[in-house]
Amino acid sequence: MKTTITTAAIATILFAAAGAAPALAQNVSTPPAYHGKLWAPVMPTTAQGYLAQAGQTDLFEIEAGRIAARRAQKPEIKAFGQEMVDNHMRATHRMASYAEKANVAVQPAVLDARHQQMLNELETVSTSAFDQTYVNMQTYGHEEALRLHQNYAQNGDNQTLRLAAADMVPMIEEHRDQLHGLSPQVLRYQP
Repeated sequence: MKTTITTAAIATILFAAAGAAPALAQNVSTPPAYHGKLWAPVMPTTAQGYLAQAGQTDLFEIEAGRIAARRAQKPEIKAFGQEMVDNHMRATHRMASYAEKANVAVQPAVLDARHQQMLNELETVSTSAFDQTYVNMQTYGHEEALRLHQNYAQNGDNQTLRLAAADMVPMIEEHRDQLHGLSPQVLRYQP
């Protein structure tokens, strides 16, 4: 059975990104697990699992980028944040196109508690700690995203989406390289 991805479905994903901000106001008491180590999420090999996790990653990058474009102190961090918004919105469109070709339904992206908590931290961290906090989250987040897409490209159950995953890898590697090129003072982790 073929499922058609409509402009409305793509808009739902993008509007979910825009509508996530009110949910950020909730207070979350446990710190995110990104400090000092990579996350170890389950790496999905099913089309639906991969699309859900990729959508969540894009939604997080869009929202975190919007926050960085508004709150960052250093111009290069503001610019990187805006670039994340632009690139991950395009990635969402590309992924929806691949999903349509693969006849796989795309569900609206939803952030899990960990990603919601990280956005909340970006909204509430002190101004002086924002840039470093954002860069740390981005560094670990892009490593996680890279593993997600590489894993699905090698082990995924849908050939078209395996190509989509492989197509996303260069963009993620470019973002990772940009992060490593930022000022070493910003990249240095200080708990």
